[in-house]
Amino acid sequence: MVPPCVKFGMQSLADMFTIIGAMAAFAVAKKETDLQHHQVSLDTNEMDVILQVCRQLNGLEALADSQGGLEAPTAHAYEFAMQNWRVHWHGARLQPSCRVEGLGRTLCQAAAKVPPVSKLAWKLTDQWTKQLHLLLLRMQDPRDCLEFARYHENSWMPPFWKWAEATPGLDSIALEELLADPEYDSYYSHAASGAPLYGSPAVETVWRPQGRFRRKRIQELQHFRILRRAAGIDLRSLTHVVEFGGGVGETVAALSDLGFSGRHLVIDLPPMLLLQRYWLRYSGLPAYLAKDLPRNNSQDERPLGRTGVLLHSALAAPHAALRLALLTAWKVLLWSTRVLVLLLAALRPQVEC
Repeated sequence: MVPPCVKFGMQSLADMFTIIGAMAAFAVAKKETDLQHHQVSLDTNEMDVILQVCRQLNGLEALADSQGGLEAPTAHAYEFAMQNWRVHWHGARLQPSCRVEGLGRTLCQAAAKVPPVSKLAWKLTDQWTKQLHLLLLRMQDPRDCLEFARYHENSWMPPFWKWAEATPGLDSIALEELLADPEYDSYYSHAASGAPLYGSPAVETVWRPQGRFRRKRIQELQHFRILRRAAGIDLRSLTHVVEFGGGVGETVAALSDLGFSGRHLVIDLPPMLLLQRYWLRYSGLPAYLAKDLPRNNSQDERPLGRTGVLLHSALAAPHAALRLALLTAWKVLLWSTRVLVLLLAALRPQVEC
């Protein structure tokens, strides 16, 4: 059920964020939050304003999901609210309890509809069968849903951010090469030191004179640099990105921070899609499940009218996600961790979907 507080227009949203804007320094001047209790050092009036805006944002989010996700008539208002929320409540800063609870409830509601993990049907290894089973169980437990923002510090499985933290060279050689790139200041910095942190607030941060970095983001930018240097591609100019296996959503966030504004389609298994949506929204980036689209869109009867982040199940009808992207695409980037294939419009008639 959508809370009654969502009955407002764009102007009231603008007014609300103007109020927050008047407290502009609070996001950077206040003391760091308490990692153990998720408490924020703000006075009562400030907390009242934040709570009011947070409830409006949660309500808009629920309304957009119920009205068709990416194609919802309220999607523009919701994305406007998220953009302002991210500006004033920086990326991976610990979110207020109101936001954590709202995201947790949405996570549990969606996870309740996910079928049990199946090694055979989902074509998984024994290890991934076990880890996705554990992940889905947490998403279906109301207590764990409300605790999901502490995923990293709780050492839950799979240990997504720890993989990057344990990768040698990301905080040394890879970072130094990134900072020494002639295009760092003009191009890569927007998605590096100039971008809000993404994901769990507890992930280790690497400090340099240029700013703060996280290993997973350094890894993403390493891939971007390889693509740019090898093929001369400006990722910001792409109209569509199709990503097979989205991890925690870092690629989506990195491309967005870099300046990509097209449609980003992530194809993954249901528990992973819910994880990605949770952390993208936690970090102030709108993302929608493809299953929430109006039926005519999910069945590919007409192209989508809007750009944005769409999360599509790998268990859906074969090739449905690729058809969805190709309907309006001149150029599609297929992204799979280390395999990059560029499809030009000239190849489009040869693709059998």
